[in-house]
Amino acid sequence: MPRRVAFFLVLLALVVASCRPADPAQKPGVDWRTCRLPKLAEAARCTTVKVPADRDRTGGPTLDLHVAVLPAVRPTPRPDPLFFVAGGPGQAASAVASTVLPSLRRIRRDRDLVFVDVRGTGRSGGLDCQPWEDPDEGILHLLDHRIPQDRLDACRKKWTADLTQYRTRFLVDDLEQVAGQLGWQQVNVYGVSYGTRVGLTWLARHPERIRALVLDGAAPFAMRLFEPFARDAEAAWRHLVADCRAAPACHAAFPDLATDLARLLERFSAGPKEIVTEHPLTGAPLRMTVTAGGIALAVRGMMYSADLQALLPMQLRDALAGDYRPLLAQILAIANGADESTSLGMMLSVVCSEDVDRFDMAALPAAVSGTYLGPTMVQQARSMCTGWPRFKPQKKLFETIRGRAPSLLISGAADPVTPARWADLVAGQLPNSRHVIAKGAGHGAGREACTSRIVAEFVASGSVAGLDLDCVAEMRRPPFFIRRAGTAP
Repeated sequence: MPRRVAFFLVLLALVVASCRPADPAQKPGVDWRTCRLPKLAEAARCTTVKVPADRDRTGGPTLDLHVAVLPAVRPTPRPDPLFFVAGGPGQAASAVASTVLPSLRRIRRDRDLVFVDVRGTGRSGGLDCQPWEDPDEGILHLLDHRIPQDRLDACRKKWTADLTQYRTRFLVDDLEQVAGQLGWQQVNVYGVSYGTRVGLTWLARHPERIRALVLDGAAPFAMRLFEPFARDAEAAWRHLVADCRAAPACHAAFPDLATDLARLLERFSAGPKEIVTEHPLTGAPLRMTVTAGGIALAVRGMMYSADLQALLPMQLRDALAGDYRPLLAQILAIANGADESTSLGMMLSVVCSEDVDRFDMAALPAAVSGTYLGPTMVQQARSMCTGWPRFKPQKKLFETIRGRAPSLLISGAADPVTPARWADLVAGQLPNSRHVIAKGAGHGAGREACTSRIVAEFVASGSVAGLDLDCVAEMRRPPFFIRRAGTAP
């Protein structure tokens, strides 16, 4: 090969290499290692980032944040990865990576996916609290909404961490440090539920870092967590009843669905009762404590998922007939999933300071009147926060958050937790935003086939303009189960 041609090829290779996005795995001083995430067959690469335990002081203790990256499929990924921010508060991103990965596969073609266990969750010093030391004891209380205060006190005493240092503002500054320290100049953020509050705060505090923002189930500071849950759960329940009435097979099978839930709750209205049923896993005899509040919370938990909503009319009918096994089995699966992914201590550290102290108790009776949950969740939150260490948030934390970054908001039409009214509020504050309501979907509606495609298109373009939303009109609620064998033929 002529020397001049060889020189040209070398020069060309250097130019091409210089145009490739920087790979954070090659950033000097970062100790990346191969790791495994829960329920995920493929390997990830992980590292640890040290952050100040108290971001309002220097030179104090530090916390180790666990960072996991699932690399893009293509060898030369885009320079702006997607940060997935989990909900809760208290949910570990690494614990739900396997669940959300299928809906992010299109994005992963070109971009790394980053899962940071924020402080107090998962492998970042998770503030895990299991009120019931014996799993079987926990099963006995699945339908009892009361958590004894001494159990929470015992959890609190076992931690050496300062629980006032677990707050949304610190979470955001932690994530900002992770992005900067690992070499990403800009990132895309996908927040779910409480993760949307983190994403909005990140946008407000560090707007230059955010290229595009996805808010899946908006939970802004205007929503004081727990306070509106009764109203929003009631709206989702009535939506389900109306959809069942409009489906001939469902209406024929459950003609009294509108009152079935009320009748079941009435059975326990006089106070806690013991029921004798079968263990959902072993079939052994099981004597359980049941309260009306516990039943109401269980129903709300099933309403998170449109697929579980499809089972609910049948399970309420079974419970009214005295067979609690189907309802209990489903609740046990939900409870186990929450226990595995969520740190109760982290949730309380955030909610007790940022939300519970802002409750409007004078307006509560009117706000919960006519709802199946009533004051249960507000009372539960206030009870759990009794004696919990508080910090006093800055008032500006609750001010309207505005930002120019392109923002896509996704809401489930049947979401009992973060319904579309909250996203409408946020969209009015973000001038460069688009709100998509997924018909028939529950909480975390961005995981649906239609909406996940829209999210991928949005992240790829970095713009809300020109999105193809045609599939939204075709979305439907999953068909209702009318018998154990399945849906209507």
